[in-house]
Amino acid sequence: MVSEALSEKLDAMDPDPIPQQYFLEVSSPGAERPLKHETDYEQAVGDYIHVSLFKKLDGKKVFEGTLKELLPDQLTLTVKDKSRKFDQVIDRQLIASARLAIEF
Repeated sequence: MVSEALSEKLDAMDPDPIPQQYFLEVSSPGAERPLKHETDYEQAVGDYIHVSLFKKLDGKKVFEGTLKELLPDQLTLTVKDKSRKFDQVIDRQLIASARLAIEF
């Protein structure tokens, strides 16, 4: 792991660059980065994303799924709901924010 390798190198340095006790945490840059520009959305086709809406659509304001299709006025997510999958079409004017997401 990256954090273990980096931690070993820091521990071996003399003098110790961080003399007090610390916890080293390494994260993946951009794992949940926002989708702000058209190119961000284009590059995210096929990726799992999180979308928040200004108002409810089919009773929900938040959707997560794989970005299946991107059109100028709408996008399509493949969403898992319990044991079934379905395509959810979302009008892009309804989107308050969108970001890449990690699928669990």
